[in-house]
Amino acid sequence: SAGVQLVQWASAPATSSTGSTGSGAGPPSGPSTPVGSKHSENNSTANDSVPVTVPRVPVPSDAVGGAGASVAAVSHRHPVKVRFYELDPYGHLNHSVYVQLFETGRVELLDEAGLGLHDLEGEGYRFVVSQIATKFLASAVGGDTLIVETEVLEIRRASSRWGQKILRTDPGTGIEHVLATQEVVAAVTGTNGRPTRFPATMVDRLGPYLADTTPDD
Repeated sequence: SAGVQLVQWASAPATSSTGSTGSGAGPPSGPSTPVGSKHSENNSTANDSVPVTVPRVPVPSDAVGGAGASVAAVSHRHPVKVRFYELDPYGHLNHSVYVQLFETGRVELLDEAGLGLHDLEGEGYRFVVSQIATKFLASAVGGDTLIVETEVLEIRRASSRWGQKILRTDPGTGIEHVLATQEVVAAVTGTNGRPTRFPATMVDRLGPYLADTTPDD
């Protein structure tokens, strides 16, 4: 089942780490400690559901396919390694760490796109998560090398939807297996916490990471 919690992106660590322990059988029962104020999607503007048209770079036919393949024009993939202190008593990666890894993946994508959180703050903007839905499909264990794959599913007037996967590559076959997925809704606000329209420059920079959700003919 999916877990939902409210957090702010500014709480993302540069690398994954946590000292928590507990059962890895399911999603967190409540939110982790947030940084700053929480934001509800209910505060979005009335026209927020209208998607913004973003130019998309064509994807070569041989670039799509296989386990965990992204349909975004540019697939952002961030490698991480499971640490011993991130394990639960059963030797599995603690469920709370998955949420941290997903958050790190989003922050890394923003950095790569030239939209670092500190730079955005200086320009008067913030990304604030309003909804997270996480599905746990298989367990990671100590020493595993994982890939956090991130793409932007939709850009709206004042928010965006993001899709993510945590992947593990089978060393024998090279096939990537999906261990967890997450969908995130993130609003754009001013430093005063009020929702604001997506700046055109921000839309342009996220354009290459926008997934092509057009149905196949």
